[in-house]
Amino acid sequence: MEVTSPHLWVIPISEDRENRFEIIKTMREDEGKHFYEICDFLNQNGYKPQRTSVFTPQNVFGIYRKMNIRKVRLEGISQPIFSNYSIEIQNNPL
Repeated sequence: MEVTSPHLWVIPISEDRENRFEIIKTMREDEGKHFYEICDFLNQNGYKPQRTSVFTPQNVFGIYRKMNIRKVRLEGISQPIFSNYSIEIQNNPL
């Protein structure tokens, strides 16, 4: 049986993006850093954003906000339950 639905699939993100988010999240939530301090840390330690050459406080805020939204959305996705299905065999004359 094959089931296709956009509600059953999650777009994967790269390990690099996940690591950057964890750094941002830790510095923001655990250490109480401001976004400009976090972007300075990322730039000084060789991290590069996807589309520009250096991080800005706006980039860092965007990553932090969007990944938190994604996390909440993914927590709301439940495992699908399949039930009440049947198999029909059709006679196809050759």
